[in-house]
Order: sequence, then structure tokens, then C-alpha cells
Amino acid sequence: MTRDTLAQSALPVIDTFLSEFASKSGWNEASTDRLRSAGEETLSSMMPQEDDDAANGKKRLTISAHFGDRKIELEFMATAEEENLEDKLAYLSEQPEIRDERDFSFRLLQHYASSVQHHK
Repeated sequence: MTRDTLAQSALPVIDTFLSEFASKSGWNEASTDRLRSAGEETLSSMMPQEDDDAANGKKRLTISAHFGDRKIELEFMATAEEENLEDKLAYLSEQPEIRDERDFSFRLLQHYASSVQHHK
């Protein structure tokens, strides 16, 4: 488990955590890179839309990783947001084009992760 602020500056901490977890699990380089990419896109997807640094700095992010059935289950926990990430990914396939630059991260996350569940 690792903890940090919900901010782009947390990316190196997340990357190191996921790399070490994959290494301890015996994953190959391609699988490790995919896991690290999923972590990066999840962080990008969870970032608040407003540019208020003071508000962003108060949100805490906790990440845990566990083995499931031949897969790693990641859990990203942060303070409550108005938007449900799981719902956003479910409706993404209905949107033919990327209207918001954040949608790009959602599409990448949808590619890297086998499933996404969002709980408040």
C-alpha cells in the first residue's frame, strides 16, 4: 500500500509502487509496463477538473494492490468526487469522439484495465 496527495506529483510514487509489486510478483517487462500505464491513467482520470492547487493538495490518495485470480487488483481510494469513474467508463463507448481531454485518459484506462469499479 502507498499513500500520497491526489496530484500529478504522486506519479513517481505510484510508478515505483507498481513496479516493485510487479517485480515481486515475477511479472515480465511488458506486463509491468501495462500495470504502470494503468496506474498513470487511473491517476489522470481521478484528477479534479478545477485548477485549484489548494483544493487538490487536500485530497489524499491511497493505492493498494492484491493478487486476484491470475491478475492484480488495484484499489485507488481518494476523497469523494462528484463524478463516478465506473459510470464514466461504461458510457464512454457511446461517445464517438473525444470531447474532453480527460476522456483520452478514460479511453486508455479502459484499454489497460480488465474492469473498473467505482465506489463512494
